[in-house]
Amino acid sequence: MSDIDPKDPKHPKNQEILHYIISKHAPLIKQHIAYAKSKGMVPEHVQDSDLISAGAHGLLKAFHTYDPKIATEKAKDGDNLFTKHAGFHIKSKIYEELKSHDPIHRRIRQKMANIKHNKQFTEEQAPVTTPESDPEKP
Repeated sequence: MSDIDPKDPKHPKNQEILHYIISKHAPLIKQHIAYAKSKGMVPEHVQDSDLISAGAHGLLKAFHTYDPKIATEKAKDGDNLFTKHAGFHIKSKIYEELKSHDPIHRRIRQKMANIKHNKQFTEEQAPVTTPESDPEKP
């Protein structure tokens, strides 16, 4: 009987599986970063290495939290279960990293957007007055 717990991350079999998972799913990290950049979500001061690190952390979290029994019950035919699970965790960690670099809180950004929208709406609804048509001018 072995003294090593099979659930131990340092178990040789888990190390082998982890190496395979990382090599196969590492491109997901770059895909999520590229998507965030294409949507203008990545400020210039945020380094790619920070985002790659966050994505790798998400991939490791996915590896440690994935339960194939539960995933199989929820699966539809043809789903790549771990890839979806990993993608969720990778994206979450990358967005979390982006939020940590944002000096303005999300609620404040939302209020700013609402104010901007209301101002534009008000300007669109206001009648256009010219000096000749202004009734208050004598």
